[in-house]
Amino acid sequence: KADGTYREFTIENGVVSSHSRSGEEYEYPVIYKTMLENNFPDGHYFGELTVVENGKVLDRATGNGLINSDNPPHDNIVYDMWDYVTLEEYSAAAQKIKGKTPYHERFAKVQELTSNMNETNVRAIESHVVNSFAEGLKKCSEWMNMGLEGAIVKDRNAIFRDGTSDQQLKLKLAIVLSMRITGFQERIS
Repeated sequence: KADGTYREFTIENGVVSSHSRSGEEYEYPVIYKTMLENNFPDGHYFGELTVVENGKVLDRATGNGLINSDNPPHDNIVYDMWDYVTLEEYSAAAQKIKGKTPYHERFAKVQELTSNMNETNVRAIESHVVNSFAEGLKKCSEWMNMGLEGAIVKDRNAIFRDGTSDQQLKLKLAIVLSMRITGFQERIS
């Protein structure tokens, strides 16, 4: 989990586009240029955008606010990718046809594409292999102690599907509170 805002990038016939989870289209010319100059193949790329200033990722609220503003800081936006799916597998998934490529092979493609790049604005998301749920919780706890949102635990053999997958689990802190108002003070402005 990159503590940013989700974006899906699509490359088809030399044209790059980007959409939010709700389908709203956005333009990221610096990232588009990086993907094209590094010969990313046609397909769909999944990840999160963050804003980096002075070598540090801005907090989620500030970064997302800048990314979604009328004048995003394009030179400071970083795309952390966690998945790649061919155009054919993406189309098949939309038609509820089961894919064939396991997650670990798709993520290996993301790592391969980003491994020899000079640019730092497109990269594979930090990833760790864990052999038990307890190991996953420990790593998530470390990240949360650093002030990050959480982690995603994925089945390495998961097949891409359109929609929510039961082969991955988002781990983050959730607090449920019950509150009772015991009084109030009227504010006069």
